Amino acid sequence: MQSDCKFVRIVLYVAVNTAKAWLSVLEASYVVYLLPPVVSEVLKHYYNRGQPAPCYYWQDKTGREIDLLLETDTGLLPLEVKSGMTLNPDYFDQLQYWNRLSGNTPANSYVLYGGTLLQRTSMGTCVPLAELNRLLTNGQLP
Repeated sequence: MQSDCKFVRIVLYVAVNTAKAWLSVLEASYVVYLLPPVVSEVLKHYYNRGQPAPCYYWQDKTGREIDLLLETDTGLLPLEVKSGMTLNPDYFDQLQYWNRLSGNTPANSYVLYGGTLLQRTSMGTCVPLAELNRLLTNGQLP
């Protein structure tokens, strides 16, 4: 958020603390949503191809959420984004909840993580960030 605030400060000529306060209010009122870098990469993937980004965020009233839902020809593809470099079974908690609600299968559920190995599990697939483009291009991994 620091770099976003510097940009706002440069454009508006306001103090960084003022920009942070404004962004905080705009986020709290759902006028602005600051995208994590991974989501920005997903948006760029589609925009660079001249396509609208079929991306959604989902949250229920209890706070359960899916970081990114991609609309594909075969349905919604759920993605959770984690910064960890090792596989943690907790990464799949939100996906398992989503799958129960939606009827989606673990074979079509993905965790994007900071590791380097593509890892398939009974709960879904952990995908290294380096494989994001391939997942987006194909809608699935081989």
